[in-house]
Amino acid sequence: MDMEFSEHDLTNKGNGEPSQDPVRKVSKSGKPQQSPAYSGPMTSPAGVFDYWRVFLNRKGTVLIAAVLGTAIGLLISFPRTPIYQARTTLEIQGLNDNLLNTREVNPSAPSVISTAFEEIQTQIKILKSDSLIGQAMKRFGLTHSADPLTRLTRWRIALGIAKTSAASAREAAISLAAATLQVEALQQAHIIQITADSTDPKIAAEFLNTLTDEFINQKLRSRLQTNERTAEWLQLQLQELKVNLEKSEQELQDFGRATGLMFTSEKDSSVAEEKLHHLEADLSEALADRVEKQSKYEIAKSAPVESLPQILDDGTLRDLQSKLTELRSQTAELRVSLTPAHYRVQRLEAQMGELETAFERERANILRGIANQYEDAKRREELLAQEYDAQTRVVSDQADKVAHYARLKREADSNRQLYEAMLQKVKEYNIASAVTANNVNIVDPARPPGGAYKPDVYMYAMLGLATGVFLGLMLIVRQEQADRSIHAPAEAPVYLNVPELGVVLSAEADSSLGVPPESSPVRSLRNAIEFGKRIAGSDRSTPYGKDRPKPKIELMAWEKPFSLFAECFRTTAASVLFSEHGGTVPQILVVTSANPQDGKSTMASNLAVALAETQRRVLVIDSDLRRPDLHRIFHAENRWGLIDILQGDIEIRDYPLDMLARQTEVPNVHLLTSGTASRSVVHLLHSTRLPELLQRLRKDYDLILIDAPPVLQMADARVLGRLADGVVFVIRSGRTTRDMALSACRRFREDRTRVIGTVLNMWDPRDASQKRYYYSNTYYEHYVHKETEEVKS
Repeated sequence: MDMEFSEHDLTNKGNGEPSQDPVRKVSKSGKPQQSPAYSGPMTSPAGVFDYWRVFLNRKGTVLIAAVLGTAIGLLISFPRTPIYQARTTLEIQGLNDNLLNTREVNPSAPSVISTAFEEIQTQIKILKSDSLIGQAMKRFGLTHSADPLTRLTRWRIALGIAKTSAASAREAAISLAAATLQVEALQQAHIIQITADSTDPKIAAEFLNTLTDEFINQKLRSRLQTNERTAEWLQLQLQELKVNLEKSEQELQDFGRATGLMFTSEKDSSVAEEKLHHLEADLSEALADRVEKQSKYEIAKSAPVESLPQILDDGTLRDLQSKLTELRSQTAELRVSLTPAHYRVQRLEAQMGELETAFERERANILRGIANQYEDAKRREELLAQEYDAQTRVVSDQADKVAHYARLKREADSNRQLYEAMLQKVKEYNIASAVTANNVNIVDPARPPGGAYKPDVYMYAMLGLATGVFLGLMLIVRQEQADRSIHAPAEAPVYLNVPELGVVLSAEADSSLGVPPESSPVRSLRNAIEFGKRIAGSDRSTPYGKDRPKPKIELMAWEKPFSLFAECFRTTAASVLFSEHGGTVPQILVVTSANPQDGKSTMASNLAVALAETQRRVLVIDSDLRRPDLHRIFHAENRWGLIDILQGDIEIRDYPLDMLARQTEVPNVHLLTSGTASRSVVHLLHSTRLPELLQRLRKDYDLILIDAPPVLQMADARVLGRLADGVVFVIRSGRTTRDMALSACRRFREDRTRVIGTVLNMWDPRDASQKRYYYSNTYYEHYVHKETEEVKS
């Protein structure tokens, strides 16, 4: 179970009682509760101001590189011969390649109509072709390009050592114009611009004019040759089609005469086929008639006679039926009054019998007519079917002959159509080819330029200057990247992601910033006053005068309190006191570094002095058991110390305070030396007595500083860091690398030990590029002089 120590109310500061400061939570074992180490991302410096600082620090390198680059640029431009550039512009007009539909008969015509852009690009390729340039050079009397001059030859010519003949100079000028030919299309226009460079302005213009003339003539010759070849090809094709037509017609006639086939002129079919078509139509008609007659006949056989349409529609039967009905009516009237044997009744019955006989006879005749019609239709159908079959056999016998004849006829018709179409195209192409068209127009002919445009000395100088500056910047950036040490303030927080508690100047920098020397009257007065105050509150009375040794850097904050060096430690002490974590100020701090000679012992002693000036009881523990140094700094003996306490048998709580620590010459600063060293003392830091000792000392002192060995070489600092409230990591300017510092902080993070901050030690701000980080000479002089006036008053 953890317990929390309360705060102590102090009434007499500086009399051995702890001051009123919050204390960190600790467990019963005396081990402080560890706070999770920060493990956030570590960013890298890439600010514009950092690059500007690097530039200011190494600006001489950039200046030298810029001067060398400018000189090299001028030297390169010196031997160059003046170059003149001529230009001409051509207009590429659209040309109708399909005049009178001649594209269809021109075998060399493109299959797809090209766009204006494609046409312009094609003409550019032709203008830049070796064949066209070779034709232009032939007109100048050259068959090949002259060999280019070497750089040495150009230097010799520039210096007047070597000379060239007029003929060779002319050949070189023409060859240069051919080699530097540039052709480009102007945007949103059918204009082509051609340029050429030469050592002779007249040759540059003449070469372009010759090239354009040759280009136009070549296009005209090419079109003429194409027309001639196309006309010849068309005549050959027309003659071939004519021969094929005559041959196919002759074959058709010979086959018709040999087979005896007869064809109608309208439908191109034989007589047998026409007869078969007619029989087929008649047979279809007879079939329909027979079906109709058969239907009527079957209805007459099955349905009642009186219901037949033929019976109902017959006029004779209707008259007989009407008379028969009338006689029956009369007979029925007479039978009412007369007997059946009466002559009148007998006469009507006789008439009725005759009418009924006539009616039956007429009905039978109608039924026989229906049957006869059906039989006639059936017979006619049979005869037509027999005739159709016979004609079908005839047509089948002639089918192969007719098919062959049709094939021959189709071939003849096709050849006739091809011949007539080709004949028309030949006539149209002859008319179109007679028109000579040129779609290239010279807008601006080439003229000799008025002045040279190469070499551009200013451009070479600027290019050399830019190249030199660029290479110089790259060089200093590379040099800066190669130097991975931490030099200036504000660098460590960026790389390590931990606060920077302060910056301590080097002794040389402190003496060069204009601080009044110790021998000055003002400084002597201030030192006398401060010495009197210290003697009044100190347990020791070491004289401070001529017999006192020269001030040591390890106690510079005590012996030279008004130096800029001392102010650095006071700033660091303020940062330590303000580095609260969880609402508490760290009470036990481990002061360590990455490597030896980084100034950790100097940091611990001077920081103790600065903290003691705040009227706090400060204890400094020398835990560097292998190379102790704090007893030398504070002029104390090292016969009894930490090693003896940890190896002793007496309970920690039974030790009197004066055996655990001794008062130094600095008020409120107490020291626990390392003690007498034995052969193996490393295991003592893992002793259970060490947490008890620290727990005991927490009650008697406000702040405890533990001087620990370098963390990268020994594990003592890591062991002590687990027992302390935090670690103060000392970085030596220009020596501690980023990798070393990162490795040390990473070990503390893995141990879950809090690094409250770093202190940049031995920093020299005299470099102009780094004065922005700290006190300037002018500011500190003003500050010291202001205090001097206050002392005088």
